[in-house]
Amino acid sequence: MAEQSKHARQSESHGNRLTVTFAIPALNEEARLARCLASIRAQEYPREDVKIIVADAGSSDRTREIAGEFGALVVDNPDTLAEYGLKRAMLNVTTDLAVVFAADNELPDVQWLSRVTRLFERSGELASVWGRLLASGDDPPANKYLALLQNDPLTFFVNKNLPGYLRDATRDDSGEPVYLFRVDPARPLPWGANGLVFKTGFIKPVWDVEGYLGDNDAFQLMVAGGHDLVAYMPELGIYHHSIASLSDWTGKFERNFARHFVSHYASRDMSWAFPSDFRRKFAAWLVYSLFVPVSFLHSVYLALRDRDAHWLYHSPAAFLQTATYVKVVLRSREARSVVRSIILK
Repeated sequence: MAEQSKHARQSESHGNRLTVTFAIPALNEEARLARCLASIRAQEYPREDVKIIVADAGSSDRTREIAGEFGALVVDNPDTLAEYGLKRAMLNVTTDLAVVFAADNELPDVQWLSRVTRLFERSGELASVWGRLLASGDDPPANKYLALLQNDPLTFFVNKNLPGYLRDATRDDSGEPVYLFRVDPARPLPWGANGLVFKTGFIKPVWDVEGYLGDNDAFQLMVAGGHDLVAYMPELGIYHHSIASLSDWTGKFERNFARHFVSHYASRDMSWAFPSDFRRKFAAWLVYSLFVPVSFLHSVYLALRDRDAHWLYHSPAAFLQTATYVKVVLRSREARSVVRSIILK
């Protein structure tokens, strides 16, 4: 309560309007940042109520200059990794709401902020609002597959908690599909980035800790701390211009597994990644992903069900994710130790 009161005194609220900050880690993002920031500035919402913080990890291109052109506050991120940049940006937020954003994100709707803030105005308990990842018409096919998946193939396979929450959720009367529900930390959701909106007073104390904190970790810790009422808006889209090809995604798999998961596993609360039945599902995943005919038949089924051929990327993507993780484990003693601890837990 004291922390929330402190935040309330520091908040930049203007009258009854909620103020919002977009927190964006960046490193050499001159090719994508202008598109991202332009979509924020195009919002039909009072400009003085919308702040942007870009945490720059030492860019050698025009990233900082572009951020300045759009009126963003630029803070330094000497630790390089995006998670450290996000934390530095979040700790500088003084507005009512904070949006976890990235240079490869884009708001597709000029009413996006108005739709989000209306939800928070109706409920003082609401902790966060989440929508769906979208692919724009000019995105490559692999990115359109990512928009279908909404996450990486492994998480898609092992975490099916959202449909269960939606079955029991309360429908909001806002005129568009909005599902309100409380998240049980034992039934985690892999939420954390790409347009997830937080009430700053609930999430900022979570980030005010020493060391590494992943975005998914922060969401899980907030929920475990009692701020568990969330809203899911399936029609609230965020463009995520993330990958150009499966080989591009393979590089992300390797970096994320080695630099984020393995290197910081001991200090992280990874309960969001390990539902109670994780080991059983992971064993099934190994068969599913490495025995290609199984995942291929499933991808064909998904393509026929949704009438979307981009699902055919699913089988090779699943194989590449597991193969990449295996490569990291074989090369790294630390990775082998982490995997052993997960299996024996």
